[in-house]
Amino acid sequence: MLYTDVTKSVALLTVPSFLHEKAEKFYRPKDSADQSPGAHICWDGLLHEILDADKMYTVKLEGNAVCHTKSLSKAFLLLMCSYYVFNLEYEKGTQSTLHFMQRVLLDIDDNSVCQDTKLLNFLSKLNKV
Repeated sequence: MLYTDVTKSVALLTVPSFLHEKAEKFYRPKDSADQSPGAHICWDGLLHEILDADKMYTVKLEGNAVCHTKSLSKAFLLLMCSYYVFNLEYEKGTQSTLHFMQRVLLDIDDNSVCQDTKLLNFLSKLNKV
């Protein structure tokens, strides 16, 4: 895995914690994710193996595989795309992270007023840096 891919992947893994959400809502080892509701990314192996080279990541919706990739950052982008393609609402416990990814990283503004205090506080702290 290239250095930039690792950097992106680590950033994607840590954003939920900055917004007081659990990374497990987004990333789950395959054996624990097969029947999980909602949308998430899974892989073969244990949590500490998520950044190993040659991992195959699978985006799952309601337990069904939607697509596969060898890049965690691409898997997250595909996860975000899945919300739009399948017209899904962000699940409770994932909303702040997904709104951050949508608005800041992907520059997609849905023209709604952001009422997410966790996200607004996080953005305020980022703007001070």
